[in-house]
Amino acid sequence: MTIAIKKELFVCGENDLTAQINELVLPLALSRLRGQLTMPGLITINTKDESKKFGEEVTVPAPVVFGEADEFDPVEGSKPSPINAEGVKVKLDSHIYKEWTMSDREFMAHAATNTLPSAMEGAVDSIALSINKKIFNLYKDVANFSGNLESVGSRDKQDLIAARKVLQDNKVLGNRRLVLTSDTEADLLLEMSKVNETGDQTLVNEGFIGRKFGFDIYSDVQAPTHFAGTASEVQGIFTSGINLAGSPVLRVSGVDEGATFLRGDIVKVAGGASLSVAADVVADATGNVEIPVIGGLRVPFGEGVAVEVVGTHSVDLGFTPAAFMAAFRTLETPASTGGTTISTMSDPITGIPLRLLTWYESSTRSTHWSLETFLGVKTIDPVRAVRMGGH
Repeated sequence: MTIAIKKELFVCGENDLTAQINELVLPLALSRLRGQLTMPGLITINTKDESKKFGEEVTVPAPVVFGEADEFDPVEGSKPSPINAEGVKVKLDSHIYKEWTMSDREFMAHAATNTLPSAMEGAVDSIALSINKKIFNLYKDVANFSGNLESVGSRDKQDLIAARKVLQDNKVLGNRRLVLTSDTEADLLLEMSKVNETGDQTLVNEGFIGRKFGFDIYSDVQAPTHFAGTASEVQGIFTSGINLAGSPVLRVSGVDEGATFLRGDIVKVAGGASLSVAADVVADATGNVEIPVIGGLRVPFGEGVAVEVVGTHSVDLGFTPAAFMAAFRTLETPASTGGTTISTMSDPITGIPLRLLTWYESSTRSTHWSLETFLGVKTIDPVRAVRMGGH
């Protein structure tokens, strides 16, 4: 989609340009942004027509999840289930923008060659990339995984079924999404393009996997690789001291001095428990480490239980919308804008706001343009997500 800006308005007054921005530029920019976003359409999104300052928290309603339906008892009658109306606090700490500048001469040259609309398109794409990345990085809160995350072998139907089983075992039902790396998508396209096995001619013709094994499947070139800390190379790590249920840390020993546990590393404790590291930590000379873990310890661990850190792996992420949230707001505008033109608009479909700022720097004879949005992201329930491994 091309964002068209009439060249004649560049030589008209500020009001003409502002009208052009509000009537044409921002609506087209929002439409383009909507088409570039993958992750926001798959998770829980909260938008509200209000202005907030950077770093403020907003409380938004959590998705209502009932679990299994009840069976009617003709003797006792029906029993209502309570609605958990607890709010989720989301910190608005992501002010994402793309700014560019042009001198007077460059301004008119770009108007004549139509490169200003191209710059606007590039800025929209840049904003979309950053939003997708910000949301996808919530994978670091997810400790559940299936198969062998470190496997470099091709992924196939067996791996999809294994990821499905993890969610099934955690009673996570309905609206399951799976976002793949480009490598995994290629593996599954090859695996599932055998029409004689799947009967899916659309997949062969269009390269669209669609819904398989209870997952709505998408791919994202921004799906990350998790680079694990060096503790993943250390053998002989064991639990130590007291590790009670509810503790915010897992105490371990036998770690080489200088070995690192990085945010998002998965720590496996013998017996089946897996934990996600909440913050970077480095082992000292004693070899004893208190590893901060997401959500704390759900069960107690005795002393001397073997611990392993999962190594570097690609992130294929399965989840339901109730696992993650993004809250979008409009960034508060100061009382005095000092000659800056500010135009704000929200997408009528997604509710996501975009703001366009323009101002002139007389000292450099240049015009600045800045396209921006404002949000916070949060993991609501990491149990409702899984990192899919291979076999």
